Amino acid sequence: MGKVFLALDQKTGKEVAVKIVKDQKQWDRERVILQKLKHTKGVPELFFAGKEKELFLVMEYILGNSLKRYGRVCGKLYKKKSLLWMIKICKVLNKIHEQGIIHMDLKPENIMLDQSGNIYLIDFGAALFAGEKLSGYGTKNYASKKQAKTEERADIYFDIYSLGKTMESLLKATDAVQKIIEKCLIDDDAKRYHNIRQIQADFERILRICCMKKGFMVVIAVFCIQNLWNQIQREEQREKEVIVQKKSQREIKKAMAYFYGTDQIQKNTQLARVYLERCRGMKKNVSSYLVLLDVLDDRRNDISAEKLMKIVQDCQTDVHDFWSAYFYLHFYTVNTAKLSENVWKEAEKMLEQIQKYPQKEEYQKLVEEDRINLYEREAEKGDDRKFLEETDRVFKENLRGDSAWKLYERKLVYLESKQPDISREFERFLKKYPKVMDAYVEYSIYLCRNNKMTQAQRVYREGRKRTGMTSKRAEELRRKLGL
Repeated sequence: MGKVFLALDQKTGKEVAVKIVKDQKQWDRERVILQKLKHTKGVPELFFAGKEKELFLVMEYILGNSLKRYGRVCGKLYKKKSLLWMIKICKVLNKIHEQGIIHMDLKPENIMLDQSGNIYLIDFGAALFAGEKLSGYGTKNYASKKQAKTEERADIYFDIYSLGKTMESLLKATDAVQKIIEKCLIDDDAKRYHNIRQIQADFERILRICCMKKGFMVVIAVFCIQNLWNQIQREEQREKEVIVQKKSQREIKKAMAYFYGTDQIQKNTQLARVYLERCRGMKKNVSSYLVLLDVLDDRRNDISAEKLMKIVQDCQTDVHDFWSAYFYLHFYTVNTAKLSENVWKEAEKMLEQIQKYPQKEEYQKLVEEDRINLYEREAEKGDDRKFLEETDRVFKENLRGDSAWKLYERKLVYLESKQPDISREFERFLKKYPKVMDAYVEYSIYLCRNNKMTQAQRVYREGRKRTGMTSKRAEELRRKLGL
């Protein structure tokens, strides 16, 4: 379906994957499909599609290994980690199906696992929109026999079948997993899975049972020890109680790690729920955490703003590091409409508290993004003082040009809805950062919108002298300006 090469983007210095495609129709379809999936987590982003000497697609490079290679090295998988991977695969595939796209070539070598444990589906060369006629393409041993019939039309069924075959080749099947595989491969439409969400739900159920069995065995062991040492001296009994308490603390620690995430552990609401259920009676605010999980998983929408605020504040008492503080900062920022008026005060408190914890550069960017989002929402409510102060940091600090423009552009968008003329704001920015091409482009477009063509031409010429104006948007603008 095409050859893929590793290349270096000279502009950004980042590695990219370049796919050479021979067929024009395939290139057109794959380009349209990847553009539609551009913001879908678990699908490599399409950066550029070109047709010069050859048809090619420039995509995000995923540093990691395919599950085929992983299986070849490690053999068939059966640990809890493999269940988590299957759940992640289902989540990505479900998002693809929700946008009306069928992958049509699902197999272990087209499933990538990056260094952070994230799952990606790659190679959309055979992908079709639901309802399109089949091309007859499919990988032997993974494609259904129906997939070879060109009179058939693309349907979720084909991805379900291929997922079943993929699981069959990768997983050391327990009885429960074998039932899932069989239900993916069965010919009877009535008995087969009808969508990927059903498969995901069955894997999540198996994962919960695995975790609960492990917890149950710990409880049995503790119970036996208590009976065995029932007649031993009181001091030994106290020592045993200390051991049990430490185990409880470990369970709570795991629950918090999966709820908030850490530098080493990815946030996982399913596992957080399992460990929190085990912590009932050990921790006072477990019920508040479980309700908050329901809200995060969109299982509850019947809670009043005041009650939800109290639940969040009850959990917030456990803030102990960057990730737990960031959780509440982000939650307050994205849920200002759901929460009571007290949300602004609580968010400000989190902004202050988060500064107490050590932060890597990428953490600082997360906080900065939420801070500006929070202040922007405050501005929409009528108080824009902090928002304007935050965006004016570009003049007080020496930021990188693109970073400064990304921040200041938000101010310009806001001011355009408030003021009749913001030309002075553009000029002010370009005086400090004269090498930012996007600023010249947006300034010229703004002037065009306001029928100031002569000024727009002047700004464009200045931008060409300073930056070259080499982007696609700059070229389109040049033609519009008649230059």
